[in-house]
Amino acid sequence: MQTEQITTRQMPAFRWNEATPARFDLFGANAPTQRVAPPQASTIEIGRQFATLAPVLDRLAGARTKVTLEAGDQALQVRVVPTDFDAAMRDLVAQACAAGADAIVIRARRVGQRIWLLVADTGGATPRSELTRTRAFVHAAHGRLRIHSRPQRGTAISVILPAVLTLAACEPGARIGRLTSKKEKSNAKDRQPVAA
Repeated sequence: MQTEQITTRQMPAFRWNEATPARFDLFGANAPTQRVAPPQASTIEIGRQFATLAPVLDRLAGARTKVTLEAGDQALQVRVVPTDFDAAMRDLVAQACAAGADAIVIRARRVGQRIWLLVADTGGATPRSELTRTRAFVHAAHGRLRIHSRPQRGTAISVILPAVLTLAACEPGARIGRLTSKKEKSNAKDRQPVAA
């Protein structure tokens, strides 16, 4: 049996081309590169979002901790990335459970042109450094975050988000028409007939 020796002169040269993708699959072929679009913000109604989140938060809290979600009767709408909203609520519940909370209450209320989400628990103090994901969500939603914590008395975290405002023309009984700053006078003798 004869073996051939291949010298470097006989090997095909690999030249790096700028058009060559930088990613390869396991077999050496070019892997298809797909760009994943970042999640887009959309208008959500907090009461509906709470209804879908309730089983997840109950399971996350376990049997020892009771989670109460209150959104009231009003339609509370905010413009956020829904998955980021869900992740922030899960993180706040997880932090409260880690601090030893027996009860967690999440309330949503409209105050002027803002929606206030109050997350209150009976656990110990939550370190501010552990709320990085919640801070990033609030910052991306153009909101504010307030934390009030006392040892052995629990923590209250307020997430303040801008409310989605509705146009007055969309309300029942609103007049839709042209708005003018001056009253226009109509003179019948200045009108000219129009041929159809």
